[in-house]
Amino acid sequence: MPYGYGVSMQSAGNHLFGGGIIVDYILLILMIVIILMLAYQMFKKSNADNERLVKMEKDVEEIKETVKELKKKWEEIE
Repeated sequence: MPYGYGVSMQSAGNHLFGGGIIVDYILLILMIVIILMLAYQMFKKSNADNERLVKMEKDVEEIKETVKELKKKWEEIE
């Protein structure tokens, strides 16, 4: 019996997900795609939160200016 014959027969059934090599590669690619999609969703969500925060800060500044103007008008009335 040649040296490499027994080794290749033993390792033929040791696949990652119990199927063939093609099944292993397909499932591995699917896992990578899912991980990338989840990472993209997390990044997209953090950008949306940052945009909302910037908008809120602008709104707060506008409200402060409006309050200052109203105070001035109130002082003029008194």
